Amino acid sequence: MAAGFIVVIALTTNYFNETSVELRCEHNSNQRVAVGFYRKVPYSNAFERTIAIGGKTENCTVTPLPDNVKCYCISEQNMGCKIYQQRPTNDGEKWKCAIPSNSIAVFSNIVRLSFSDSC
Repeated sequence: MAAGFIVVIALTTNYFNETSVELRCEHNSNQRVAVGFYRKVPYSNAFERTIAIGGKTENCTVTPLPDNVKCYCISEQNMGCKIYQQRPTNDGEKWKCAIPSNSIAVFSNIVRLSFSDSC
């Protein structure tokens, strides 16, 4: 990466109904990197990496997932995960994503899931 290049990473949400949400992580790195999705449940002190995903659309590699999560590579710089069948206990979860840049994790903004306000 060129000197002075700033990596930008963003996490967005799209609610499908009262129990389903898509998390989409997009970055501008010109390096082929895996994206980590980090989750922090309410009343927890720390985020935990829950999902790792990377690759091209036709060759997307994803860590093992629960049955209610489907992840995919939209492009090398855009990854998404749909989480289905969320429960009231998931309300208030916080998520962020990250990529490595020069051996340092670059984190996105943090989004808070709110199913009561989503539809």
